[in-house]
Amino acid sequence: MAVQLQSVADLSASAVCLRVDAGSHHEPARWPGLAHLLEHLLFQGGMRFPGAQRLMPWVAARHGRVNATTEACRTLYYFDVRSDELSAGLARLLDMALSPEFSADAIRREIPVIDAEYGMLSRHTPTLINALLATGIGQPPAFRRFVAGNRQSLDGDLPALRQALLTFHQQYYSPGNLCLIIRAPLSLTDLSAALTEALSQAGLSGLLPLNACRTLPFPARAPVPVNERQIPVVLHVAGEGQHCLSYLLADPQSRLLAAVPLLQALLSDAAPGSFIDAGRRLGLCHHSAAEVVSAAPGYLWLLIRLTRPAGPPHPAGDLNRLFRHWLAQVCCLSPQQQAHYVRLARQDFLRLSPMEQVRKVASGEAGDTADITALAEALLSTSPCELQTEPSEGGQVTTARGFLCRWSPAPEISDVSPEPAPDFVFYPQTVRPAQARSLPEASLQGPADGPLCYRSEIPGAEAGIILRPVRGMTLTGAQLSQLRYRLHPWISRVRHAGGEASVALYQGVPQVRMMLPAAGEAAELIRLLCSLWPDLSASVMAEDTTQEILIRRLLAEFPQRLAVTQPTPVWSCIVRCQDDALFSLISHFLQQTLLLQQEQSILPPLKGEAHHLPERDGDNALLFFLPLDSELPAELAAARQLGAIYQPAFYQWLREELSAGYVVSCRFESFADRQGILCALQSPRYDCAQLAAWCRQFFGRVREQIMQMTEGGGLRAEAPASVLPADAMASELQSQMAGGHRPALHDRVSVRQLQQLHQWLEDAVARAEILSCGR
Repeated sequence: MAVQLQSVADLSASAVCLRVDAGSHHEPARWPGLAHLLEHLLFQGGMRFPGAQRLMPWVAARHGRVNATTEACRTLYYFDVRSDELSAGLARLLDMALSPEFSADAIRREIPVIDAEYGMLSRHTPTLINALLATGIGQPPAFRRFVAGNRQSLDGDLPALRQALLTFHQQYYSPGNLCLIIRAPLSLTDLSAALTEALSQAGLSGLLPLNACRTLPFPARAPVPVNERQIPVVLHVAGEGQHCLSYLLADPQSRLLAAVPLLQALLSDAAPGSFIDAGRRLGLCHHSAAEVVSAAPGYLWLLIRLTRPAGPPHPAGDLNRLFRHWLAQVCCLSPQQQAHYVRLARQDFLRLSPMEQVRKVASGEAGDTADITALAEALLSTSPCELQTEPSEGGQVTTARGFLCRWSPAPEISDVSPEPAPDFVFYPQTVRPAQARSLPEASLQGPADGPLCYRSEIPGAEAGIILRPVRGMTLTGAQLSQLRYRLHPWISRVRHAGGEASVALYQGVPQVRMMLPAAGEAAELIRLLCSLWPDLSASVMAEDTTQEILIRRLLAEFPQRLAVTQPTPVWSCIVRCQDDALFSLISHFLQQTLLLQQEQSILPPLKGEAHHLPERDGDNALLFFLPLDSELPAELAAARQLGAIYQPAFYQWLREELSAGYVVSCRFESFADRQGILCALQSPRYDCAQLAAWCRQFFGRVREQIMQMTEGGGLRAEAPASVLPADAMASELQSQMAGGHRPALHDRVSVRQLQQLHQWLEDAVARAEILSCGR
């Protein structure tokens, strides 16, 4: 087994990924979905760590994260935990991967879960796009096969299915086909010791041949897929418009794959003169991205995806013409410009969680050695397949990789002479781009009534701001979408200045963030922010959630059920800078543009309301939230620890014993300044009333486990650690808004405190806030 150890000093947790160089393309034709089913079954545990000691519940109980993905030519298993838990987690991963049980009961339980996921994917627009594009691939035929799996493809002959699983595992899960990547804030000596200890715990000492490697080994090259049909098509689905260019590229050493993060950094730029800027002015898009559909040594299937408001499709060829012109200019980037976008791609990578970082490393998408010129030239020399979406009922129905797709030919190429292709702008720029917005001159006059912004007490040369609605207020989905759209150029401009900026939900609270390594351009960038700030009372950008997985739609909407919205939101702001005059100037700009307020309202008690969104088709999903009645640090720490105890028990009961659904979660969560325990369920079989009943019953079922706990046997309350300066400043803002309370998230909690809080939660189930959708 190949092993790569990576010592990364500033990681907030240790992360592990086991890569298996086999996926759905390797499964026997008799059993579509076998590789996906095997991935699910491994999480049932191995010979040494069964039950609650297997990886998934064990990681959940320690505030970590765990996941897996089955791809065409590889399967990835990955998790992150605290560094002192690394060897124990690694032992569980190796045990489940190398010594699985494949019990008949587990197989029976997982087939309905696979079938439920298939039902969800049947309504998932990105899945349908990839499926329809795959129908045009002539060779190899594996790309056109149904690989997701469902009840029909897997149910029936259980002994034969179990034997097929055993054969597949024996053939492909051998040490020579495995690669283990460990990234942690530990020395290489400590990493090696953790691996040795893990092998001992898993009973594999001396039995598993290891090969330490500096670079990840390549498996055998996969054949390059070939398109046989390149007719532009329209996929008829609901939701915002999508316009895609699909490329099949020869990539024998995966060097093109390594450059995709750099291509994404270029495509996501919305500064003046960028590809997005041109696409917006031409009405082609408001966002663009590069996505890897499938990759292996030998080939790269790359998708260029543009999104725009829902509407009729554009004439075929318009996007390809613009993209090719842009690619030609990408080929001419100077070394300084390439280095600039490599830095931005690296920032994107470091923004990921440790678990997602190690997944990217295992997939070859960390972008450490990127050659954008080679990728751009490969794209220019390849004819893409073009696909657009349209929310209409027209077209014909076809089966694509096991999914029903409604499609029609795209509109003919326009006879109108195309507009001259723009000259794109790449950064850094020594001359102001012609498309740049002229800003009003700065004034040194401060706010007439004094600053309404909080001032950060964090020392250092960095400068930044965080804006968020006052306590008890949030934004509508349409307002948040409008803010993201309008401020995207500002975010890109901040990044070109060496900083970081974002408009996103943090713990269910909309936040606008900016952090700069120095204060030099802070005033200019705040002026740009204010000049682009939209009138949210006249927001016309409709929120589009039709393509989201149902539970994610509910999670995005839930804060609006717990807080008020209004046409002109009231904002709180914290500013970090050491210069008094700059602080006064920033406050002045913001107070001239936004309605700012330091005074915070006391959050009123919630009423325990249930909101149901009826839908006849599709899954049923439910959020069941028990908000705490206190923001004291000790109670928050106890609730966080209880959430870690609840999750494995909730998952075991509803996911594995009752097969209630494929989204099963119970954890500590924050929404719109409300902290509490959130139960989340999504099921194709059971209606929302049944899901709610199970949530109510759960707290009584787990009572005995909580009441039998003894001191010393509990868990330490562990918050997701962060090394980002903006997170520290956001915590400071939250503390000031809450009257100075600073959460002591690492405080040890007594068992008695846990038991008292559990009893309170059990008594409060009748007052839960519920949001559901479906039947």
